[in-house]
Amino acid sequence: MRVSLWLLFIFLYGLSFSQNSSPHENSKDTNTQNGENAQQPEQQPPIAARINRPPSQQISSDKKAQDEYSPENRAYRVHILDEPTSRWTIAYVFITAAIGAVGLLSIWILWRQTNIAQVSAQAALLSAQAVINAERAWVMVDVRFVPPLHLAKLSSSDGSVHTRAKMEVSIKNCGPTPAWVVEQYICLRVANFVVMSKEEYLTPKFPHFAEDGPYAGHGRVSSANYSILPLVQGQEPVKWEADLSDPGWATEDNGLYVHIFGVVRYRDAFSRSRETYFGYSVWKGELERMPSEAYNKNT
Repeated sequence: MRVSLWLLFIFLYGLSFSQNSSPHENSKDTNTQNGENAQQPEQQPPIAARINRPPSQQISSDKKAQDEYSPENRAYRVHILDEPTSRWTIAYVFITAAIGAVGLLSIWILWRQTNIAQVSAQAALLSAQAVINAERAWVMVDVRFVPPLHLAKLSSSDGSVHTRAKMEVSIKNCGPTPAWVVEQYICLRVANFVVMSKEEYLTPKFPHFAEDGPYAGHGRVSSANYSILPLVQGQEPVKWEADLSDPGWATEDNGLYVHIFGVVRYRDAFSRSRETYFGYSVWKGELERMPSEAYNKNT
């Protein structure tokens, strides 16, 4: 920045010097011309007369005039380096180029510092998030069948068949910060697909299912628990039971599968809205975790 100011100062000083010197030279030339005009005697005004010259003679005279004033004639050559104004023009070009180079360098330095600041801000954000993750509450969920039955097949008088299960939901806090559980949902669905790890699924919405997602069209209310439960680390798990059912019966031949999934919503000192999603598939009467983040994750 200091170099740019010095270069600008030199350029302005040189420009003002050239402007101040030019009027004196012009006035000197003007005075010289006035003196020469004063020494010359008064002449009679010329009488206009038209002289018809031959075409060849007129062409030769025009060519002679052009030769006299052409740049090739040494008497009318312009020596650029001998003119002060031309020297200042060259200096102006070099100074402008230097100022432009300094400006580009300043822009590059500013861009570099901005990138460094962004990287530092991202690193600070990640560090703060790591601290929060180490200190926040982590509510974990586990479910199991309530003995003696696992899945029960219920048949109604109209010929419809339902799958029924009684589940025990167990929640505990694995984080150092206390958690306040405010909502718990769990449901059972008989579906015609298997949740696979390579596929992407929409996280189910609770308490009602919308018309999108893999369970579109059900729209039924899930089993819910709205008890306000405080949980601290090291506390015994809090348990509750839910009766679940859904139309259909899954067999190895009909391509139907039983899914049991839900969510626990809570808050802690770092956030007013946290969720733990859990999901299981029933395979040969046993519960297996679904290999999908949509059904097993913490927020």
